Amino acid sequence: MIIKINFDNFESREEFHQWLKQQCQFPEYYGCNLDAMYDCLTENSNFVFEIENPKLWNAEESFTYEITFELLKNGIL
Repeated sequence: MIIKINFDNFESREEFHQWLKQQCQFPEYYGCNLDAMYDCLTENSNFVFEIENPKLWNAEESFTYEITFELLKNGIL
């Protein structure tokens, strides 16, 4: 399944996680954090992500940003 992610559509990582949960049909218990994202993506490797307009939500989240993109683009998918 191909999922197009345009980061211009999100004002925060919380918005991104809620959107991702819906698009990927993650379970209700999805924790909307990087650990939960990793767990759900490794349970179902049928996703391919096309990323548009990657951006930081704020400078303090640069670490979260880097990990998010590593999870989306690397071998777990």
